[in-house]
Amino acid sequence: LVILALIVAFSAVVGLIRGLHKSVIRAMTLVLAVVITFVVAGPVTTQIAQSIQLEGMTLGEMLLDAVSQMEMVGDIVNAAPLMQEAILVMPAFVLSLVVFPVVFVLLNFVSWIVFLFINKPLRKLIFERKAENEAGTKTRNTAGKHLAGMGVGVVLGVLIFGVLMAPMFG
Repeated sequence: LVILALIVAFSAVVGLIRGLHKSVIRAMTLVLAVVITFVVAGPVTTQIAQSIQLEGMTLGEMLLDAVSQMEMVGDIVNAAPLMQEAILVMPAFVLSLVVFPVVFVLLNFVSWIVFLFINKPLRKLIFERKAENEAGTKTRNTAGKHLAGMGVGVVLGVLIFGVLMAPMFG
């Protein structure tokens, strides 16, 4: 709960400072980073788990061999192919607890760099033209936009917390 509160509070302050328009554009880049994380983290974890070899065996094979050597458990594991597969992927599961958040943090950083480049052109394209069309002139409600940005920041904080904790929440 403390981690959730810290992430949400920090994101809310950043959203308050950025304002609505910048926060919405940052939300788009962050959501893209989340989607790419879910697509990329699994294969990266599997590749890492398969590349770690000790004595010519992967971690999963070593674990299966160790479990198969046990007296009572070995008979059960040898009789159940599904149990063998579960044991083989166990190291990848444990690695995903670390790899998934690391991949997300890296992609979050990349999405922040992308945000820095696309922020101004997208704001002009989406928000300023729309405001001019509706009112005929540019309107500014900075306090309201900053409070709305804080709301977007709170939502982004919850999203960031959820993605960071996703492997542990299963």
